Amino acid sequence: MRHVLAAERAAVRCQQQGLAALQSRRFHTAYDYANQACKLHRSSDSIRVLALASLGLRKFDDALALWKEYRGWQPVVDETAGATCQPDLS
Repeated sequence: MRHVLAAERAAVRCQQQGLAALQSRRFHTAYDYANQACKLHRSSDSIRVLALASLGLRKFDDALALWKEYRGWQPVVDETAGATCQPDLS
């Protein structure tokens, strides 16, 4: 269990460093960090950073495949969840 938690923490650090590199437009560095994060512990956040870094490197096919995987990790939103019920006052 501790090994898994250590891997998750290391993955989060790599993902954060990758995100910082993305913000600085250092796409190769961001890609390396995000790729390492995905190897340590694949999560929607690490996949998103890897997809954005791939896009920055103009690896469009990779970016698209990663984006589709990222979307698969997201919960399905019920379209009626935000609807409110108003009483009929007439």
